[in-house]
Order: sequence, then C-alpha cells, then structure tokens
Amino acid sequence: CMELLDLSHPPEAIPLVRRVLGEMDMDSSVEPEPLAAMLQPMLVTFYDHELHRRIQDSTKQFRELDFVYQAGRAVIRGQIDLLFRDSDGRWCIVDYKSDRISGDQAHEHAQRYRIQMQLYANAAGKYLETDPPDTELYFLRPGVCEPVKFAGSEGKAGEITQIASELIDARSTNSFTLRDGAHCSYCRYRSLCEKTSQ
Repeated sequence: CMELLDLSHPPEAIPLVRRVLGEMDMDSSVEPEPLAAMLQPMLVTFYDHELHRRIQDSTKQFRELDFVYQAGRAVIRGQIDLLFRDSDGRWCIVDYKSDRISGDQAHEHAQRYRIQMQLYANAAGKYLETDPPDTELYFLRPGVCEPVKFAGSEGKAGEITQIASELIDARSTNSFTLRDGAHCSYCRYRSLCEKTSQ
C-alpha cells in the first residue's frame, strides 16, 4: 500500500487496499474493509507527518528498489521501500514498519533493524556511487519516524560480510551456535532455541 500511495492527494485506504488485494490475487479471499479501517488512520497520520512533506518535496524517488549486494561469499538480494533525494540534495532511505509499538518504544525498537538498515545504506551507496545515505524507519501505527545512525565502522561492509560468512558456515555444517543477548527477548524463534538448548 505504501508503494502505491499517491502522495499528492488525501489518503483513501479502501481503493488502495482493493488495488493491492487485486494485484496479489487475494481480492476474492480477503475482505478489504477491515484492512482499510486499520490502514486509514495510519495514512492520515503519515500525511500530517514532516516525513511526508520531505518526500513530496523530493527531487527524485525510487520506490521498492531491488538490489543485489555482494558481501564476501554471500550474494544478498533485497528491496528498499523508498530511496529519495530531498530538496537539499541529500539521499535518504525510508523503511516502513507496521510493528505494534507505541511512540515511546520507537527508538529502542528501531535498534532491532540496525543490520537491515546498514545493508540498505551500503547497497544504496554502491548504487548511487556515493557515501551511504541516511536511513530512517517510519513506524506506521504510532506515526513516528526514527533515524538509524551508524557510528564508526558500523556503516561499512565488514560487519555484514562477517555475519553473512557466519551464516554460510552454519548452514554448511548444520551447526547453529546459540548466542544469548538482548535480541532474544523479541526473536520470533526464541522457543526453538530454548528447545535446542535443553
């Protein structure tokens, strides 16, 4: 829905949802009204947000930008929700999130996506042949925009290459080492890890 959103007109969720369901061949199996009722206030909040104005005033936009990124032995494919150049000439990546959080939780919650946004920034920087762009997460439910900053070497390719290499090694040996940390509190595979460690 955010990909197809017309930034120049007031938001109307129902035709947008119907179009998306039709394009996904889900229009006969999913009722659009409940989805539109959930989406409508998010769109209204977004249209009143400063981010919407920045995007609308941008000089160039790429929506759903596909990329291929070489990280050592790994080839990573992905898609960036939005890459735009603002009126001051700065490039920025926006990733929309529909997580069920409050505005007070946005800053801490955004750290869960640090590696994802680092990857996007590196891939976009390579595509644009510039330094990695700024990155922001826009949480649709509370209507909060949260910048994701990279300090020191975090914005470089090394960490992503290391993680990709570790994943390749783990898959090739079928050996996945358990790593306890703050991420365990929100990882959707936590129960599987607990069963493995018993």
